Amino acid sequence: MARHRRAPLLAALLALCLLCACSPAESADVERQIELSKLSGQTDAAFCPGPSASAAPARYAPVELIYQGPELPNGCEVTSLAMLLRAAGYQADPLLLYQDYLPVQGFTYQGGQRFAPSPEDYYIGDATSQSDGWYCLEGPILQAGNGYLGDVGGADRVIALPDLTLEELAAYAQAGVPLALWVTLGYAQPAYAGSSSWILPSGEVYLPYSNLHCVVLSGMEDGQFLVADPIYGSYAIAPETLWDSFSAMGCRAVMVDLAQG
Repeated sequence: MARHRRAPLLAALLALCLLCACSPAESADVERQIELSKLSGQTDAAFCPGPSASAAPARYAPVELIYQGPELPNGCEVTSLAMLLRAAGYQADPLLLYQDYLPVQGFTYQGGQRFAPSPEDYYIGDATSQSDGWYCLEGPILQAGNGYLGDVGGADRVIALPDLTLEELAAYAQAGVPLALWVTLGYAQPAYAGSSSWILPSGEVYLPYSNLHCVVLSGMEDGQFLVADPIYGSYAIAPETLWDSFSAMGCRAVMVDLAQG
């Protein structure tokens, strides 16, 4: 997962953060924060990199918001991947990524039981369906992103950034390096679909989340994280609010690592 490149990149990003005073706002209800940020006009400006971005180790374009609907009502992960790839200079289409690159597996049934792989390995269900799509975690997104980059001749790579801290998230945000983050809808506590479990190839019963979501952290402004959300659009949010949801979902993050030189 190219973790050997993470240390020098983070060192540079964290050094940049020391140049920018940041006072995160107090946590508040996310719905109110989203509406206030839209009313105050932050929505359209949410994806301009901060003043430290010009000195970042790699260059990214401002994140272009892409909505997952109507084509992919349950495709937040691959839509977030498309936003990352576009910020890295590729004309990626989320539906193409889903159809041609994302590993997808549906359910099989036997003896009244339901079987499917782990979301660590496949997108489960049908992301084009309003009712039959579930989700995937970062493994399938790495496979889709790197498969796409290989086909278009890109030298960059999509990598996972496991176990990021809040300070590291802020460093990437201030430097204008976009990240796809696994969070929850409305930044609520994780919830589970108790009646929708399935059996993994190992024989273990998998209990899926009922409110998993994936968004792009695109920057930082006035102490707030800037988010490109494939369902709710562009908004600013208190770092602690995003962090609580992100950490509860296992601190899963993905980025496009730009080739140097």
